[in-house]
Amino acid sequence: MRQAIEAVGVSSPLADRAVADAGADPSLLEAYKQQEKTAVKSNIKDNEDFSPNRFPNAHNVYNSK
Repeated sequence: MRQAIEAVGVSSPLADRAVADAGADPSLLEAYKQQEKTAVKSNIKDNEDFSPNRFPNAHNVYNSK
């Protein structure tokens, strides 16, 4: 997040504040977790090298309902 903020020219102290504020927002954190889970789940589904036997924890976490 910090890289994205600084890439548009926002100064480092303001970027620090934005990152801290975002990290304290429960709804933003939950949205981030859901997005991450969706992305990883999609990657696992489409990755022919992924083996549930080799990575049972990942399989359990990302295939739970």
